[in-house]
Amino acid sequence: HSCANIVEHISKEMREKVIKKIFISDSKISVLVDESTSLSNKSALVVYLRVVIEDIVETIFLDLVELQGTTAIDIYDELLRCMKAHGFTQEYLFENWVSFACDGASVMLGRRTGVSALILRDFPQVFVWHCAAHRLELAVNDAVEEIGGVNNFRAFMDKLYSLYHQSPKNQRQLHDVSESLGTQLLSIGRVLNTRWVASSARTVAAVWQNYPALFEHFSQAASDPTRSKSEQVTYQGLANRMSTQTFVKNLALMYDALEELADISRHLQRRDINVLESNRLIACEVVVLKAFQDGKGPHMQKVLEKP
Repeated sequence: HSCANIVEHISKEMREKVIKKIFISDSKISVLVDESTSLSNKSALVVYLRVVIEDIVETIFLDLVELQGTTAIDIYDELLRCMKAHGFTQEYLFENWVSFACDGASVMLGRRTGVSALILRDFPQVFVWHCAAHRLELAVNDAVEEIGGVNNFRAFMDKLYSLYHQSPKNQRQLHDVSESLGTQLLSIGRVLNTRWVASSARTVAAVWQNYPALFEHFSQAASDPTRSKSEQVTYQGLANRMSTQTFVKNLALMYDALEELADISRHLQRRDINVLESNRLIACEVVVLKAFQDGKGPHMQKVLEKP
C-alpha cells in the first residue's frame, strides 16, 4: 500500500508538471482514447494526449477513467469531466483541441450518436481519426471473410488449438515428441480471430516450427490403441492433411503474409508514428504483398525450392 501511494503521488506530481508545460506553451492537443475492461469486469476509458512539448511530439498517458455506462453520451461526459479535472477548460479545448483518435466501434465513430459526433457538435474544429492499426485489423478480417480458403485454414488451426489447450495428455505427448526430435516447442494459439494479427503470426510461426513434432504426434495418435476409433480417425485425418503439398503451401503463404502484416501493425502502434510515415509504410506493404502473389515470400520460396 505504501509503494502504491508513493507511485500515485509521484505520477500525480509529474502529470501536473507536464500539463503546466502544455498550458504555458499553449500547445495544441490530440486526444487518444480506448475502452478496456478491468479484472472486476468494470468498463474503463484509457485517455492519452499527443502534444508538442519543447518542440518534441510526445504521447502522454493522462488518466484511466471508470465508466458508469458504455453509451456514447456516458463516454463523452466522462471524457470531458476527465479533461476538465486536469485543468483543461472549455475555452482551452475549443482553441487547442485539434484531433480525436479512437477505434472503429460504432459507439465511438457513429455518425449521429457516436462519441465523435458529440465531440464535433461542441468542438467543430476537431479532426476525427480512426486508428490506423485498428483499420488494418478490420481490413484483414474483411479479406478473411471474402476468401473461403482462408476459412478452411483457420478451421484447421482452431482444431489444433482445441486439441492442445483442452487436453493435458496431448500437450504432454507433443512435448515428448518434440524433445525426441530435438526441436523447440512453441505455443499454439488462435489465428485470424479478434486478436491483433501479431498473435496470429505467432501461431502460424509456431505451427511452422512445430511441424515435424505435430505430424509425428498425429501419426502416433492415429495408431495408439489406448485411443478410441473415432479419435484415431481424427488424428489420421489431421496427419493426412498436414502431409499434402497444398497445406504446406498455404501455411507458408499465411506465414509470409501475417509476418508482414504483424510487422506493419507494430509500426503503426509506435508512440512516435505520424500520418505521413503511416501512409508510406502502408504503400510499401501493398507492394510487398502483391509480390507474394508470385510466390516471392521467403517461406513460400523454401517450399517451392524443395521437391
